[in-house]
Amino acid sequence: MPSIATASTSVSYYPNEYSSPYGNDQIVPLYSSVPLKSPVAGCLPCVVCGNSIVRQEIIANSSQKKLGSTDVKITVNLPFYFSGNNLLFQLPCTGNYGGNLCYTNGQNSSSGFLKSNLTGSFSVTFRVRGVIETTPPSAWSNPGTTIQAYVQKNPSGYSSGNNVYSFMLGSDTYVINWGIWDGNLSVVDYLFTVTIPVGQAYKLLAKSIDYIQTSNFALLEATDDDENHPILVQQPYNGQFMQMDLHSYIYNG
Repeated sequence: MPSIATASTSVSYYPNEYSSPYGNDQIVPLYSSVPLKSPVAGCLPCVVCGNSIVRQEIIANSSQKKLGSTDVKITVNLPFYFSGNNLLFQLPCTGNYGGNLCYTNGQNSSSGFLKSNLTGSFSVTFRVRGVIETTPPSAWSNPGTTIQAYVQKNPSGYSSGNNVYSFMLGSDTYVINWGIWDGNLSVVDYLFTVTIPVGQAYKLLAKSIDYIQTSNFALLEATDDDENHPILVQQPYNGQFMQMDLHSYIYNG
């Protein structure tokens, strides 16, 4: 059984509760399959997964130089499982309204939850990318709390026709397309960190207020530079979309 030691790379992505030992897929383990729910004192078998670059980096900084070793030295993060580590909504254009506007569906959503045999919470960072219209701050009677650029917590009293894109966690709603509206779509690419309790469900929700939105008339494209988390729609997208991918996490206890 592999021993736990320290390497230069800390792997922070677990695709599921059980790992497959074979193949060179984007996400594959270092060694044989053992349920994450059954760690053994001094060992944590088969929980370290990553792409080929991560695996090679771990091996290069360990005492072993090949996969399949019985003593690969690694840094092990605490195991957990995300249902919904790739959240995506799409609001396609369904017809031409006139000018740079189009008709669209009422709403679209993507959900997930955080599962672990641990208790407490995780500080989870998502990478948020997409081609979207923003919701103007002046359209809210109560702006809520500023978290960062594009993100506002629990605003209320909305009175604009622009689409509202939200990350919903428990009783909190984070508007994640907050920003000055200039009539054009924005290409967004930012990191968003939120504390998620173990067992908590969450949702990415896109809502069209009046079934009309700005079209992607400029043929804008979101950045697609991560082989582990590729953009899941064909670009340039005919409408608006947003994708949230698991980037990193910290176990808070």
